[in-house]
Amino acid sequence: MSATIVIGRALLNRIHADLDRPHAFAAERGGFLTCRSESDGSGWTIRSIDYDPVPDVEYVNVPSVGAAVKGSAFRRFQMKAHSEPVSIFHIHRHDHHGTPRFSSVDRQEGHRFVPDFMTVRRELPHGIVVLSYDAAHALVWLPEDPHAAVVGEVALAFD
Repeated sequence: MSATIVIGRALLNRIHADLDRPHAFAAERGGFLTCRSESDGSGWTIRSIDYDPVPDVEYVNVPSVGAAVKGSAFRRFQMKAHSEPVSIFHIHRHDHHGTPRFSSVDRQEGHRFVPDFMTVRRELPHGIVVLSYDAAHALVWLPEDPHAAVVGEVALAFD
């Protein structure tokens, strides 16, 4: 099954503006996309409706990674998915042009926390997105097989 994530241009600009902000010790910033998702039986359309940055106080000083985030940030979005029928995607940026790729840490951490979103809202897809300055890459866990490793890459559409 396929999936397409749609991020509106205004929202994308807001995300980039947030990710541009320096942090006292984290080398990169991140946040969470809240999305409405629907399936037509052959694929998923995932429309981003909001972005919430990770607050400064929820970063943990771990020099070996670009950014580490406290579990409280993830739990807050688990609660959001529990109370609303939304998909949750963690999003961050690698500062270059061209198609970004997930680091081994990105993949490892995604495999650790995305299944938690699947547990609270198992009928919807969830995942991770990495941006570059001009492109994006995503990995999505689909409800058809929520315990699979990463189900696959998805197309991203910017409207």
